[in-house]
Amino acid sequence: MTIKREISITLFKRNLKKDKIKTAKAWIEDLSDGSYNMGFYGNLNHMEKGKSGYVTHKQLDKKLEVFKQELLVEFDQRYVTKAEFKEFQIEVREGFRIQGEAMNARMDRFESLVLKSLESINNTLIDFGKRIDKLESK
Repeated sequence: MTIKREISITLFKRNLKKDKIKTAKAWIEDLSDGSYNMGFYGNLNHMEKGKSGYVTHKQLDKKLEVFKQELLVEFDQRYVTKAEFKEFQIEVREGFRIQGEAMNARMDRFESLVLKSLESINNTLIDFGKRIDKLESK
């Protein structure tokens, strides 16, 4: 059973703006005095306003807490025991140590190449100086 009731113009306008119109009929009846009667009949779906994109501090704290719990669960699933985690740490440290040694070896080679290059440039400059001295003495 449907209940019909009169509503205000503002409520009518607001419902037309926010609710989705499924079917509607409107009519105008011209009166002899120059005015008119207007009618409306329609079926509207009530639309709930969606939530805003803003998050309160309390909601953010809850989301962060859930994220931390999920992260801990994932961590526990990946490294079941502390011993496995220690083994993983040892592997990572060993990898870093090996990379560090390789980098040091490369730096030593680079340093020796730079020293050889500087020595060669120095010898070339000394040779130029000797040639200039010979040319000046002539």
